[in-house]
Amino acid sequence: MAEGALFYLAGKVLQLLGSIIAEEARSGGGLSELKQLNNLGGSLVIKNLGHGKDDMVECNATDMKEKQYLQELQLWWDDGESECYDEMSLEGLQPHPNLKMLRLSHYMGMRIPSWVSSLNNLVHFELYKNRRLQHLPSLNQLPFLKSVFLYEMEALEYIWIGEDNVSNMLGGSSFTSSSKTAFFPSLSSLVLMDCPNLKGWWRNSGDDDNEPHHLLLPSFPPSLFHLQIGRCPNLTYMPLIPDLTLKGSIIYGCPLLVLEQTMKMGASTSTYFPLSQLEDLELYWINDLKLLPKERLQNIISLRELYIKRYDGLGSLPWIGILTSVLSLNIWECPKLTSLPQGIHNLTSLKELGIDNCPNLTSLPRGSRNLTFKKVENS
Repeated sequence: MAEGALFYLAGKVLQLLGSIIAEEARSGGGLSELKQLNNLGGSLVIKNLGHGKDDMVECNATDMKEKQYLQELQLWWDDGESECYDEMSLEGLQPHPNLKMLRLSHYMGMRIPSWVSSLNNLVHFELYKNRRLQHLPSLNQLPFLKSVFLYEMEALEYIWIGEDNVSNMLGGSSFTSSSKTAFFPSLSSLVLMDCPNLKGWWRNSGDDDNEPHHLLLPSFPPSLFHLQIGRCPNLTYMPLIPDLTLKGSIIYGCPLLVLEQTMKMGASTSTYFPLSQLEDLELYWINDLKLLPKERLQNIISLRELYIKRYDGLGSLPWIGILTSVLSLNIWECPKLTSLPQGIHNLTSLKELGIDNCPNLTSLPRGSRNLTFKKVENS
């Protein structure tokens, strides 16, 4: 370890000696200094972790499992890599089950140790630029897990890979929408960003990739209110989204098949109206926007703000008049858009219309003068 790992403490340090050791460690002390800090509370951030064998030895000397008062742990590996002992290093950094927040950044292991599945008090789990990671340990039964963020996971193809059959994921229970087995029982926010090879949620060994896995998976819990999926061009299926759940959703750079599958569920029963509580929807960098099922868009009865951005092939919006609850419509960087449909008059709630960088849109339907026009903010 050339420069030594740095660790920082936030929150309450329950040992005066621990506080002194922490200050010394910032100026070059090793991770072994953490062994004496078993009464640490609050947050611990360890940066500049190396990938080599010596780094692994130091990680195994921290006695993290003894730190029962620690609430948050962030582990940041450095960018350099000549050899990789990250999986063994992470094994050695196993925290106490009381941990509530875990973030791994630039971890180069191909798997995450199974101890993550035993963190029964975990509330927030975040992975950032873990580019070799192929799948996650099972997280679906953690009772208090509220948010899962996955960023720049280049090798990730499936969230979870089964060893036998799909029922293993829920301990042998059948995967149906009426299953009583908890599936992410407290999940409220899910973010999947820049996962170019992500195909879906689950793959069973030996399965045909063409099998409609989304029909086998249970629904997300009613607690899910925010879903963000960005630049996942191969994502084709997800667990279903129940009614009375999502409030905000951002989907871009990936097929609309996932959203379409969810809306199709409304056709099978008169009591299921997926996305009926959705209030904020952003769609951009999506090439199949014109394939949205018009007959099912009418189920989105609570939508207040709609953003359509960076869609090169969008020439018209024939279905826009169905979304009668929309208050604010924003269209940005759609160079082929030539007109807005007369159906925009059906948007009786529409108050704001934002249009930016749509050079071929030269006129608006009559009656639009009652709207407030605004410039769409770049993002």
